[in-house]
Amino acid sequence: MEENKDDYPSRWQLLRDVLAFQFKLLLDGLRDVLLSPISITAALVGVFTERDNPGRHFYRLMKLGHDSDRWINLFGTYDDVEAPSSDDLVRRAESMVKHEYEKGGIVSNLKNQTDHVLDGIQSKAHRNPDTGSGPESSA
Repeated sequence: MEENKDDYPSRWQLLRDVLAFQFKLLLDGLRDVLLSPISITAALVGVFTERDNPGRHFYRLMKLGHDSDRWINLFGTYDDVEAPSSDDLVRRAESMVKHEYEKGGIVSNLKNQTDHVLDGIQSKAHRNPDTGSGPESSA
């Protein structure tokens, strides 16, 4: 099967996806840091105060953790269009950036200058492929 240039994301789509992933990783990590001590506390509270149902608080927290996993949607596993998720925040931020770009000004200039610099770097890389004759190979 022949590869088509349209099969690959643009550099800006890649940047968007990387930033969205980093945002979701941050949310996921923050959730994990918070859930660890809270889960231990919930279990201890249940053990010391609940004779009939000592796991009540802990398992309620587990349900909340599961729901937050769905909301964060780190790897895009959940495609529920109607369920709110962190993807809504990503789309909102992307929409704001696009709107600012369309207005021109700083965002538009920044994108155009970045494209110019990256195009120059890529063009130099294609003209002068690394032949292994750099300073580190001249020993």
